Order: sequence, then structure tokens, then C-alpha cells
Amino acid sequence: MRWAEQVRPDVILMENVEEFRGWGPIGNEGQPIKELEGQTFELWVKALRKAGYKVQWREASVPADYGAPTIRKRFFMIARRDGRTDRLAQAHAWGTG
Repeated sequence: MRWAEQVRPDVILMENVEEFRGWGPIGNEGQPIKELEGQTFELWVKALRKAGYKVQWREASVPADYGAPTIRKRFFMIARRDGRTDRLAQAHAWGTG
């Protein structure tokens, strides 16, 4: 978040594993606290919005590369502060959480 606040790019694109939305606090044992699942992600999205970004995301199944015959579910996010609407997000009904 510090990078986004300091650099202030107009658009931030991100791709990660689908579990990224469940990002939350870790307990003393080094394991996620199940009751707080998603809390850190939500705070991060709120911070992006407070910095002036419109945040949209979606999970999509994409084929794996390099010859692996699998399909993986991935998390994609677009955060914009330039006032423009992302055509890809419109075309694919992205969530805004």
C-alpha cells in the first residue's frame, strides 16, 4: 500500500492465487485465524479506495502453461484512479466487492 500511496499510479493490475481474497491475520502458531479470514484483504481494498482507486476483481479459470494439462483458478484485480472504466472489467462482469 505504501508503494501505491507514494507512486500514485493511475492503474494497478494484479494477478494471484484465488485464495488471495482470504488473506487475513496469522495467529501465534503461524497459521491463519479462520474467524478473521479475508479481514486483511478487505482492509487493503478499503485503503486503496481511500487513496482514490476504484477497485474491481474477479476469479477466473485459466489454462496452465508449459504443457501441464490443468486449469487453475486465479484472482485478477484492477484498481483505477484515472476515472476511466476498464472495458475488460465491463465485458466480463467483474465484482467490486
